[in-house]
Amino acid sequence: MFGAFRFLLAVMVVITHLGGRSALFHYGVYGVFGFYVVSGFLMTAILQRTYGFDLRGSTSFWMNRFLRIFPAYHLVALATLVLVGLFPREAVYFQPAWWISDRWIDWLGNLLLFPYSFYDQRFRLVPPTWSVGVELVCYFVVWLVMARSRRLAWLCAALGVGWVAWALWAGLVWSARYMPVQAAILPFSVGSLIFHHGRPLRRRLGDRALGLAAGGVLLIVAHAILAFLPGETYALGAGFYVNFVLVSGVSALLAVSDPPSRRMREIDGWLGRLSYPLFLVHWSVGFALVLAFPALGRSPLLLAASLGPSLLVSWLLVRLVDDPIQKLRDRLRVRPRGGVQAPAAGAVR
Repeated sequence: MFGAFRFLLAVMVVITHLGGRSALFHYGVYGVFGFYVVSGFLMTAILQRTYGFDLRGSTSFWMNRFLRIFPAYHLVALATLVLVGLFPREAVYFQPAWWISDRWIDWLGNLLLFPYSFYDQRFRLVPPTWSVGVELVCYFVVWLVMARSRRLAWLCAALGVGWVAWALWAGLVWSARYMPVQAAILPFSVGSLIFHHGRPLRRRLGDRALGLAAGGVLLIVAHAILAFLPGETYALGAGFYVNFVLVSGVSALLAVSDPPSRRMREIDGWLGRLSYPLFLVHWSVGFALVLAFPALGRSPLLLAASLGPSLLVSWLLVRLVDDPIQKLRDRLRVRPRGGVQAPAAGAVR
């Protein structure tokens, strides 16, 4: 059921970006770290179960990652560039990251994404893709270290904990504890450890795992709704780490549970396939709606008005971009390794 969980995390990001209320800001922060944990598990799983670490498997893995992430992203970025070029002043007012830059590094970052992690990115055609840039760098760390053994994943987790402890001791602001690559090492390593320790966890929990995961999702939603009550200091401080523990627990439970029916697997797969396109398109869809109906602004009303059109555009991206490419991705996959069930297709970004 990772597909449905990833869809929930994507919706949390949309709530922050289009909701227009400071009390909603932490939703996106919580959602991104949830994505990191899930990605750490899924990337470790497909490397261990499908690709391996030899030259052929590694080449297939990286080509598959490129085909999954970049075609849809480049199409959305190009459409956004046209929209921003037609309405430059309105675009910058709506989203400051749409101030078109004359620096070559900004254009390289928009083309390849992973450079975002290594410079001060001021211009992003698809604003939330700074986190995809972080993920791409972390994919490399997963491939190079985390996915290869349990001990190496524990080493990365220890380094991640050490960095968090240092960041708290040094009094870094919340963005410095949230946005850089080193901040993502801990959630990615936790996701990797979930894979490495999955078998004993499955034996202990059995059929109870899915029910416990559903309860955990309710806790995540309730905590996100209530976290603003103590104020921003809690929501982006202690609440940030409470959410991290909750999403890690739910990810571990989902990793060892099975959907109860074929119909549920299909729904889960479709929700998983919609999550990445929704993550990509919601800013541009929201901006187009504001151009058509200026009174919407960035507000809960815009959020409500944008969800339906954003899902429709996401579905079109799946049908027109992802579906044709999926056949090529399937051909690139190496024969599965030795008898362990691979993640469902809709769960893997």
